[in-house]
Amino acid sequence: MPAVSSAPSIEEQLGELPLDDFSRLVVHGALRVIADRQNPIRLHLFAAAIRELFGHTLHRLAPDDEVKACSWFSFEKGQNKPTRRQRAKYATQGGLGDRFISAAGVDVEHLHDAAIDAVNELSNYTHVQEGSVVSDSAEIDAFVEKAFGALLGLFESFAECRSKIQEAIFSHVHEETISGALSETIQSLDEIATHHSVEYVWVDEVQVERITHDTVHFVVRGSVEAEMQWGSNSDVRRGDGAEMDLSFPFRATMWSFAEDITDFHDTEVVVDTRSWWENYDDKGDY
Repeated sequence: MPAVSSAPSIEEQLGELPLDDFSRLVVHGALRVIADRQNPIRLHLFAAAIRELFGHTLHRLAPDDEVKACSWFSFEKGQNKPTRRQRAKYATQGGLGDRFISAAGVDVEHLHDAAIDAVNELSNYTHVQEGSVVSDSAEIDAFVEKAFGALLGLFESFAECRSKIQEAIFSHVHEETISGALSETIQSLDEIATHHSVEYVWVDEVQVERITHDTVHFVVRGSVEAEMQWGSNSDVRRGDGAEMDLSFPFRATMWSFAEDITDFHDTEVVVDTRSWWENYDDKGDY
């Protein structure tokens, strides 16, 4: 009978998040505290730690100056700094406008709602007062699952937005990458043969690497097929030269302004030719 695969545990899911060292330290400490069932105030200590984790995460991913520089930002009534919801919005979409985000099919408001609600509930449990200590194990377990679920959902909102952006502009990035590969002499290929020409470009992955208040940065990965020629055309005709079609992986980078996401700048295509040199012996034979 085939083994039944179980869903990953909360600990395993948290381990997959792009947390910094401090955040991982807090998660580790919170898990140790909540696991100590002999500790009568374990929920309250857990709540204090995870509340700080939410705050640290939002401030790390959405610094004040970056959030306030976004075209969509304005101070909420009675506030003199970005709110948690605005920080969550920035961490999700940076300075990209709401119209583009909506057109791309991004719908993560409910995930932000869950995160904000979780922070508010955590705040309620942070202070330990006489008559407010929670000791019911079922209630504690449910709250812990909800809090961590909200944290996972917050990061899910970031990933979902980037995925939708990548889908929305894939064809534009693909075209820009091909143009960059075909129009420029690629140094790493130039080092192998006398002449080269890129014949085909395959784009396997477009990744939103970073979003700021006014820019979006992309990384593209794929492969190129190039016609390599050793010697001149006359050498080739006489049999003194050679031609060969070779394929290599590449990595391309480019960026655009958030207000015009399909107008790319500083496109750079770097072809990885290590496979050629690893198979090239001391006599120069491939």
